[in-house]
Amino acid sequence: MSDYTGVREALRHESPLWRIEHLDITCDGCLCEPIIGARFKCTVCEDIDLCGACMRALVAARLKMAQEGATMPALPRRQGQRPRKWVAKLHSRDLTEKWAALQTAVPCLHPSHQFQKVVDGPERAVVFLADSHPASGNIATGGCSSEPAAAAGAAGPRQQDEQQEEQQASQEVQAERGRCGVNGSSSGGNDGSSSSSSALGEFLSIFRPSAASCRDVAWIVVAHPESSSEQTNSSSSGSGNGSASAGLSLEQRVDAAVEEWELKVQQAASGSGRRLTAADVDALAAKHRILKGKWMLFARSGAEADAAWAAVATAVCAKPRLCDSAKVSSAGPEADGSWVLCVYTENYHDSEDVQRVCRGLQRALPGGLLQDRRLLYKPDVYTHLGIYSKNQWQLKPTVFEARLM
Repeated sequence: MSDYTGVREALRHESPLWRIEHLDITCDGCLCEPIIGARFKCTVCEDIDLCGACMRALVAARLKMAQEGATMPALPRRQGQRPRKWVAKLHSRDLTEKWAALQTAVPCLHPSHQFQKVVDGPERAVVFLADSHPASGNIATGGCSSEPAAAAGAAGPRQQDEQQEEQQASQEVQAERGRCGVNGSSSGGNDGSSSSSSALGEFLSIFRPSAASCRDVAWIVVAHPESSSEQTNSSSSGSGNGSASAGLSLEQRVDAAVEEWELKVQQAASGSGRRLTAADVDALAAKHRILKGKWMLFARSGAEADAAWAAVATAVCAKPRLCDSAKVSSAGPEADGSWVLCVYTENYHDSEDVQRVCRGLQRALPGGLLQDRRLLYKPDVYTHLGIYSKNQWQLKPTVFEARLM
């Protein structure tokens, strides 16, 4: 059985080398998605999450209301959306009315709602941002400035114990880093600085795919800062003008594309439409600007996954860069024993760029490194529309194929 202790402890703490992104999790305070960094979850409500900034704002709001001596009313039921003009009520002289308005508007404002910092779970990715690391590769651990205990209005009498635990955890991470001997070099050239190579090497030594459990983190990612989150992919150009989706977020564009696809599916099933083809998918992707895609590679053992990921990550972070981002899955259940590596391009309609990245992967991954030499390219829009192998539309889920040399 694999030992996931090193990665598990590293994920508990902040570091200048990496950041945590909570995938598909929206902050119920500011509505940002994904939540980057600390995430706090209400222990009373079924599905309320706050980012670090909103957690601090929540604590500040509770303290202010307590200082004003507001009488806490009975817990109101939230009415779905926040009431209009609730901000005006914050200036009311009636403190009870003001408290009730704020409590209705802000998720879980009432002190009976306690929050816990999320330190495990599969909705997370750990991200190394190329060219954004400090000159020193030392790990700096530390918790978020807003502790869950503060949200409950309690002081932190256990701070000394927590600091000792963090110091011990940091030592364990350093020991894990020394035990893992992953070299971040590959056959491709790297014109980056020595500090960049050192930082990436340290990241790769800690977050090896074989040593990271899917119960703790879903993906290990390397990315350049301007493209570190898929959610910011709002400016990709394609063969369509994209006017129907101008100004919309990725989530909104995906929802619109799925709705339009389902309508086409219904028409085809009723006989009023023709059989759906890959051209229909391409048109939707261009219209809604969902153009990202990825080359996928497959590892059959932990050793293969570690070696291939080190080579791919180094190529992505090299200068000139191979592409903007890549990721590898963590270790699944023991019975699974497989890993997938995804190397992204911005526009799958740009076949020249897609093939350029393919050739770069063939150079970066020497022959025999992976038993499975397939390189399969799948556009993200296919995933959003639920087009997998053996789909009901008989569409091929990949649009390009190649092999490692």
